[in-house]
Amino acid sequence: MKYVWLIPSIIYALLIILAGAIYLIEGYLVQIRTLQILYFIGALGLIGQSIIIFWEQRKKIVTRSIQVLDLILISSAMFLVTSGQSLLFFLVLVYVFYTGLTGSHRWLDLVTGYFIFVNVISQYLMFDQMTLPDILMQLIFAMSLLVVNFMSRSVAASFSEEQQKNAFLQKLNQAIFANVPYGFLVTNPDDGTLVHYNPYLRDLFLKVRPQTNPFEVTSLFEIFPELKTLDTSDRMGLDLIHKVADGFVFLRAKLVKLLGITPHSNLYIIEDRTEIERLEMSRRQSEKLAAIGTLAAGIAHEIRNPLAGISGALQLLEPNIVTDESKRLVKIVFREIDRLNGLITEFLDFARPEPPPPTSLVNLKTILTDCFLVVVNDPRFPFLKDLKPFQFEEDFFILGYSDKLKQMFVNIMVNAAESMIQSPEKKLQVTLKKQDNLVKVVIEDTGEGMDSETVQKIFEPFFTTKDKGTGLGMAIVLKIVQNHRGYIFVESQKGKGTRIEIHFPTAVT
Repeated sequence: MKYVWLIPSIIYALLIILAGAIYLIEGYLVQIRTLQILYFIGALGLIGQSIIIFWEQRKKIVTRSIQVLDLILISSAMFLVTSGQSLLFFLVLVYVFYTGLTGSHRWLDLVTGYFIFVNVISQYLMFDQMTLPDILMQLIFAMSLLVVNFMSRSVAASFSEEQQKNAFLQKLNQAIFANVPYGFLVTNPDDGTLVHYNPYLRDLFLKVRPQTNPFEVTSLFEIFPELKTLDTSDRMGLDLIHKVADGFVFLRAKLVKLLGITPHSNLYIIEDRTEIERLEMSRRQSEKLAAIGTLAAGIAHEIRNPLAGISGALQLLEPNIVTDESKRLVKIVFREIDRLNGLITEFLDFARPEPPPPTSLVNLKTILTDCFLVVVNDPRFPFLKDLKPFQFEEDFFILGYSDKLKQMFVNIMVNAAESMIQSPEKKLQVTLKKQDNLVKVVIEDTGEGMDSETVQKIFEPFFTTKDKGTGLGMAIVLKIVQNHRGYIFVESQKGKGTRIEIHFPTAVT
């Protein structure tokens, strides 16, 4: 159907060629006048049809004008040519078939009826008296046109159905290409020149290089030079990690060779795995803590009983101790017993079975404000006294336990304050915002920060970087977050500070 509009030009070219062939083969039977008419009409038809080629063929006015010209030329030939009627008959049938492919059914019926009428009139003018064979020829001509009319309708319907199916598939492919949550990028295989990409990939470009205009990038390798090494044999794809302003972006790229199109191209499929990597990290940490917690509960109870016995025995012995040195040593023992009891209490709190899901509405705005005031008024952190309370524009409600949330936020803020004691810049920032169905709390400091190995272990029980720390503070923080159906992410750089982001499902108020 793509080049159907060329059929009239082919008809007129055939008219000239066939007329010339008839003249060469049976020239003594054909009048020169007839050949001149056929050549003249063929030339006029070719000139008229060339307008379609050099001017927009889909213009309805131009198309209709050419169709009217075709009718005039073909009907003129039927009137003027007294011989070579079989040739004209063939061309008329071809033209009717073409009309059925390109025009409406009403126009096809009009053209069919018109040629039947013209043929009858031309035959009547040509012969003074119509014989039975002439009448039969008229009937055959009419029946032939009607059969071609029916055939062209059937072919046009088939083409139309196929076109509709192809149009639907094309729209479906475009919709998938535009909306699928993967980056699709078609490039030149030689130099990575961009050919086409979907909106999702444009967003990935802006995430990795915020100042880059994707439309100005000439090669994929300007943004992702690592992809030069990617090959179709890498079934698992190539992992890309890029540092951005608020953390890291984790991507995975796969390469597919598009060999069925010309010229051959490369299709890069790029998946944003940032959230998946964060969740996977959180899952692995949860599995570790679940195993350790089961062991912890039993050990904690077994340790507490001997400590109670030791403490009781010392209390009985204390009145019999008379020397100052002995009394000083006993105080040290009591202090360490209390420290061990505190550690076991935290440990049991950490290992305690998960409570039922919270059902009470709590306002994070109020909780964060109260926790901040507790920390800035702590005498250990005088450098925080000048900090103003955070101003949150609106209330943010979640389902939670307010006492546990306060315990968690105070723990995080105290850690942040302690990390800034030796830092030249002391800045504690808390951000609260809503995104989709999540409430996000971000706590950032400018403290000494942590290396990547420390960040990996930060939620492990008994892992601490403090001289007198128990190593259970952040483990309890993680458990509180998980009990509230949330997620926590930690990003830190040595000497530059730490950023902790916590996601909670929002509650409908």
